[in-house]
Amino acid sequence: MSYYCGNCGMKIEGAAGFCPSCGQALTGAGAAAPQPYGDIPQGLMLDPQGNIYWHYTRKMIKHPEVLLKFMKIYTVIMILAFACVGIILCVQEEELDPLLDILPILLIILAGSWVLAFLIWLIVCAVRGGKDEMDFVLTDRYIAYVISPKKADKNQRIAQAVQLTGVLTGDVSLMMQGAVAGTHAGGVLSSFSDINLIDIRRKQEMIWVKAGIENNAIYIYPHQFDYILRRLKSKCPKAKIKGE
Repeated sequence: MSYYCGNCGMKIEGAAGFCPSCGQALTGAGAAAPQPYGDIPQGLMLDPQGNIYWHYTRKMIKHPEVLLKFMKIYTVIMILAFACVGIILCVQEEELDPLLDILPILLIILAGSWVLAFLIWLIVCAVRGGKDEMDFVLTDRYIAYVISPKKADKNQRIAQAVQLTGVLTGDVSLMMQGAVAGTHAGGVLSSFSDINLIDIRRKQEMIWVKAGIENNAIYIYPHQFDYILRRLKSKCPKAKIKGE
């Protein structure tokens, strides 16, 4: 049976008196314990507190989830806004012509915003070399996408520049992109007590974790996927499971 050192997390095969990595005695209170979620896959790091850390290199073109999420939210907001304006105009003029008149304007604005958002996405992909280095942690209380302070500061400056460009040009889509990017500049943390949905997307090597109205994209390599999923589900027994 495989065991893991309670001090450093080193995987130990068979019987041993001491951990070959840190020297921790493996008897009595310091004994290694079997992992309740199975053997830890390669690439996952376990610390003495039982927290799991891993790194994921995301190919941005292959994973445009952030772009698609923004476009979806922006489209819904614009349709609702134009619908409200159209209804008010129709009530005032007691006919449907105003609603039909503003429909082409809505379509033009949406198309322009989609193209602009896609171009910005391509520029970001090019600046980052087509990939995004990501770090994650799963503890006893939460699962989180972690960003280093240096990278978080850089992300914040980029978000502010995008938002300012939107204000100066009057482009609502740019303002929204900047606001969303700024909110997630330092990473996203999802507490187990708040998680109400676990959306499993194996083909995308990702799990959408929803806590309230906040979504957190957790990327996991295929050989690590089941281990993290089992541990996550055990921490959130009341969460709805989607995608199985």
